[in-house]
Amino acid sequence: MCFMEGCYREFVDALPRHLKAHCAAPRYGDYSAQDQAVWRTACAKLAEVLAPVAVPQALSGFRATGLSPHRIPRIEAIDAALRRFGWRAVTVDGFIPPRAFMTFQARRILPVSRSIRRLEHLDYTPAPDIVHEAAGHAPMLASPRYRAFLERLGGAGMRAPARALDHAIYRAQRRLSLLSERQDCVPRAARDAAAVEQRLAQLREDQRSSTPSPACRIARLHWWTVEYGLIGADAKAFGAGLLSSAQEAAAVPATERRRLSAACMDEAYDISRRQRFLYVADDWDHLDAVLTDCVAKTAPTRGGRRTRV
Repeated sequence: MCFMEGCYREFVDALPRHLKAHCAAPRYGDYSAQDQAVWRTACAKLAEVLAPVAVPQALSGFRATGLSPHRIPRIEAIDAALRRFGWRAVTVDGFIPPRAFMTFQARRILPVSRSIRRLEHLDYTPAPDIVHEAAGHAPMLASPRYRAFLERLGGAGMRAPARALDHAIYRAQRRLSLLSERQDCVPRAARDAAAVEQRLAQLREDQRSSTPSPACRIARLHWWTVEYGLIGADAKAFGAGLLSSAQEAAAVPATERRRLSAACMDEAYDISRRQRFLYVADDWDHLDAVLTDCVAKTAPTRGGRRTRV
């Protein structure tokens, strides 16, 4: 066992039980030659597409966070690189519950899925994979302002009360994303995906007709910033969903833009389709101010007064 592997295992072993339960054993040796080719091709396409649309921090942060465009990264290498920024990384198996995901972020830990998209879904997949989380999320952690924002947002999401409907939507989204990734190679998956999509549509309708929970509203802020956010006068991409999808990144210049505000918490999103619009923060100060506003609007109340979160 090398030093990096030993440090990573000790770190995972020391995690609280409720977080350790979501960690998965790395399976670097299971990646096929085609998997490695998918990583190389995805990185090459992203490097070309992102150059004119991504924030400089995303481009410079790629190698700074232990990534190489030539091979799928080992979790130990990502973890070792992130330690320099006060963060860590763990391997997970695809979707994990939103509260767990936010708790990891609040503790300055990046969850990285061990799966990788198939060649047929090179430009975009609704299922979390190592291209999205390593190539999309990790590079931005080289930015101090982004790290502080992500940790603070994670803390807000970790504390935000959820409802049974939120958990039902999470389970349906997880199921649909996995089926969508497989439906063109597993005959039954397409039929099952249609049924789950119908179920998810009904759940979303239920959500629209009710008052969204604080957890739901913070999750929407997370989506419109951490996953699909733009920033600056030139509206450069910093969201991981854009940084890891050549298809969506290429569409940024033609996509409708809205100035970021707490109103984004009223906008539902669909993980299985390209975004119809994107929110733009003026700068990092504006992003922080919107987060402060959103936290105030979702904070628990006691006797009619909002408590500090």
